[in-house]
Amino acid sequence: MRNVKESYQLNKITNLSVKGENLLALHNNINTGYSMLCATVIGGINLNF
Repeated sequence: MRNVKESYQLNKITNLSVKGENLLALHNNINTGYSMLCATVIGGINLNF
């Protein structure tokens, strides 16, 4: 399993972020009978006023 989290401050008020989980898309069981999702990527924008 490979996870990545990164953020970039675009300017004084804007921050961009991205997070990737299970990027190798390995099939693991969290609990017996419950498999983990494939690769997941989430992005966001944070505005600070």
